[in-house]
Amino acid sequence: MAQAGGCRCGRVRYRVAGPAHECFFCHCTSCRRSAGASPVPWATFAAAGFGIVAGEPAEYASSRQVLRSFCRQCGTALTYRHSAYPDQIDVMTLSLDDPAPFAPRHHLWVGERLPWIVIGDDLPRYAADRE
Repeated sequence: MAQAGGCRCGRVRYRVAGPAHECFFCHCTSCRRSAGASPVPWATFAAAGFGIVAGEPAEYASSRQVLRSFCRQCGTALTYRHSAYPDQIDVMTLSLDDPAPFAPRHHLWVGERLPWIVIGDDLPRYAADRE
């Protein structure tokens, strides 16, 4: 089933096909700073099912291994790609037109969580990545 999404101003639109392999909250410093929020919800899809259908997002290498995309007009964070997983793409869950079906199933990088962020659910928590 294909899902559509995009940025706040509507200049960048994308479609992603197939199931989400993972849905999670990320508490890492890099995601926090990139999104200006915490925790950040992500949904992981097969990269082959992802495509930009309108506009052209800007890309930023937030580390040697990570490439993030965002709208150059409104700044909406859109995707995250890690060079160790070239067949996957993480989509900012809240950039999907209908994010409701992609509820996070766990918390990652809780070891970098801000001390005033209270996790009020019973989802599994991992100090770093699940690996």
